[in-house]
Amino acid sequence: MSDEFEVRAYRPGDEAAIIELFERTFGRTMGASESARHWRWEFLESPQGRQAILLAFAQGRLAAHYAVMPLKLQIDDREHDAALSLDTATDAAFRGRGLFQRLAAQVYREQGESGAVAVFGFPNAKSGPTIFSRMGWVELKPFPLMLKPLKGAATAYLSPHGPAARLAAPIAERFVSLAFRDSDDRPTEFTVEEIGSFPADTDALWERARRGKRICVVRNRAHLEWRYALNPDRPYGIRTLRERGQLVGTIVTRRVDRFGLRSGFVVDMLCEENRPDVALALVRCAEGALRREGAELLVALMFPGTVARGALARCGFIPVPRVFHPQRIHFGVRALAADARLTTPSSWYVTWGDSDVV
Repeated sequence: MSDEFEVRAYRPGDEAAIIELFERTFGRTMGASESARHWRWEFLESPQGRQAILLAFAQGRLAAHYAVMPLKLQIDDREHDAALSLDTATDAAFRGRGLFQRLAAQVYREQGESGAVAVFGFPNAKSGPTIFSRMGWVELKPFPLMLKPLKGAATAYLSPHGPAARLAAPIAERFVSLAFRDSDDRPTEFTVEEIGSFPADTDALWERARRGKRICVVRNRAHLEWRYALNPDRPYGIRTLRERGQLVGTIVTRRVDRFGLRSGFVVDMLCEENRPDVALALVRCAEGALRREGAELLVALMFPGTVARGALARCGFIPVPRVFHPQRIHFGVRALAADARLTTPSSWYVTWGDSDVV
């Protein structure tokens, strides 16, 4: 293999071949409007300021690509370097040659040598078996998916499945209306504002909100602004909650068609762990906004043991067993440091915003 492939780090200009391989592999564009612009945002404009991309070429043709996005990870009040694994692709002509594992192993080694404590990610059904069985990853499960159906969800889901399903739809709608009541979206004790950019006091909120979160991607203003406000392809709803002028919470949502339904994602939320009232107001605010945008299904991601999980549960979100997941996805970590906290699911504060999925 060493004679057949040239393995090297990314060089400026390689992005054209990377984008072409990605789009050929996955059958879709990398960016909704301009793929090159999306790639620059993802790998060159991150606040961490460095990228880790390894490429394998065969006679000048890009055969495989493995990349991680650098992030700061808080572990019990201390910040560490870490990375999110994403956009892995291997040309169909070169699959089965071990390129995926070879590139990943080198990236992990280099990341570990530079001081990173972990690589984590959201492997899909295709890559999951290899990652968890051969590459030293630990799957953190059960996957913390939470759903809440809204009015119209049962009808939209059942109607395409034939006459009998259509006849059952009114009964299912009645059950949904009784079991999943709309949350009051008017937190009168707080001031809610829809914004386009995160305010200057976001860093002060993060310093308070980080306490009590064991493992969490650092959600300071620079990270949140880059991840949501400056995303070139995905429009997010960003709202703040203030109490007597002080910023006490932020919530990020996105309405997008997924799973055959008009789905509303609670993408991210941030508040102090000792403020269940703020967490509840944030979830209610998100639900109200997504209902007004026509959502039929609400989707959130959160492990137990956090104030956010409690608020989601109070608002009617329920954890969904793997067998009922509308899309097969995993969450896992490749520890680069000997730290048992990294492989303990309840240690992680994880939202959809920690992935590249939504």
